[in-house]
Amino acid sequence: MQLTVVFLIGLLLPIKYAVFSLALYLILGASGVPIFAEGRSGFSVLTGPTGGYLLGFLMAAALISHLTKAVRNNYLNDMPDKNNLKILWACLAGSLIILGLGVGWGKVSTALPWGEIIKSWFLPFLPGLFVKMALAFIISIQILKTKITLR
Repeated sequence: MQLTVVFLIGLLLPIKYAVFSLALYLILGASGVPIFAEGRSGFSVLTGPTGGYLLGFLMAAALISHLTKAVRNNYLNDMPDKNNLKILWACLAGSLIILGLGVGWGKVSTALPWGEIIKSWFLPFLPGLFVKMALAFIISIQILKTKITLR
């Protein structure tokens, strides 16, 4: 569910709030609060093999927020965007950042062959990725329709 929340943060918050919230998440986790996947915490999680995914969360939320600014503004101004596919495209772009950083960082950290990295660190995430994108899309549209968002 982490990915769904990252998508929602990017879709619903202006870039400065999106970056702040994900930076705070990373700082809290690095400082020992067990909020990373499987209750892990500590700076070693950020610098370990899966740290690229976590840093990708921050960058993805910023990109998604930037790409969907017009969509958010249209909903706030009673002009719902007719092309809500922008939301899905933004989530896809954010996903590429997360997966790219995660896979790249994992490759450097573990020195596993590319075939193994793709098989273990990329392909298993694809089915869930599309489900989480769809969920974030549905939730964000409903929230945007209520105009509950920060400017």
